[in-house]
Amino acid sequence: MADDEVPPAQAPKNRTDATATVFLDAYCDGGVYYTLRPGGGAGDRLKLRSVVFS
Repeated sequence: MADDEVPPAQAPKNRTDATATVFLDAYCDGGVYYTLRPGGGAGDRLKLRSVVFS
């Protein structure tokens, strides 16, 4: 998790065997922003501040 004052991360890669649900807001707030399948990734335009794995 990250504070809202920290610039967002970008171009995430999910190198786990779990689904990664990413959020634009810190602390996994603000609703689901995007999900990454296991082994998946996203381009430079996807920015995020927090993630939860399931």
